[in-house]
Amino acid sequence: MGAQRRGLRCTFRHKDLTIGSRQRGIAPCCFSWLTGPACLSQDVGHNTMTLPSVHEAPIRLWSVEGNCGLLVAWVVLRHFGLRTSCTSLIRSCGYTRRYGVFTIALASALQERGLHVTFHSDPDPDIKPTERRFYGKAKRLGIPMLSGQSLNALLRHVRKRRVVIVFYDTPEGEGHFSALLGERRGHLILPQSDSGHMPRGAFLRAWRAPGIARQCIVVADNSQRRPNNSMQRMGASHSGQSQFVRQRRLAPTADAER
Repeated sequence: MGAQRRGLRCTFRHKDLTIGSRQRGIAPCCFSWLTGPACLSQDVGHNTMTLPSVHEAPIRLWSVEGNCGLLVAWVVLRHFGLRTSCTSLIRSCGYTRRYGVFTIALASALQERGLHVTFHSDPDPDIKPTERRFYGKAKRLGIPMLSGQSLNALLRHVRKRRVVIVFYDTPEGEGHFSALLGERRGHLILPQSDSGHMPRGAFLRAWRAPGIARQCIVVADNSQRRPNNSMQRMGASHSGQSQFVRQRRLAPTADAER
């Protein structure tokens, strides 16, 4: 089914970051997950899944317009103890100022760094040329490209200690990436969302919105290496309040019940 294009690119923005003499960003908006502890954790069965804090991401990534996907990629790579330069990450994610990062490009960037990635999406009749090239790359990398999964299926992946990255709509009509760490009392734990969590019903509506296609990726460690949260940073780090401005994914959604 065709769909109207959604919103703008999403950007993490540090409220104190300036480029030249001009303050970057829009009106300040505080997010509890950014002002909390250094690592974000959620009980998964009898264990705890911990993701590194985006506070520690390099300034280079924070200063990029439409950096939502780039910063989530950085968090996941650091979780698995993998290093890369900002330049390499930006290039391998296929970042552009117009679109930010496509979900399939994010999947490819993680796979080519040694992780095992599965890509899920509802049918997308409006694939952009740049995006299509990354579908070809994903095929060459051996990434399974499967139909959209239910939320309960994603939560089962989380319980198996796999990292799930979801793409969903925001009230402003802008696409947004976040890891999914589980569910507690009817709220999904989404550390890169505004409040760090979202009611299940609200997430499902945002995930099924036109232009989203319920896209997500599931990431596991191909080498069975234990996650390493002490990986050296890929540049200077941040602290303090930050802002999240969104990014477009540009993919229609199906109407199937999830």
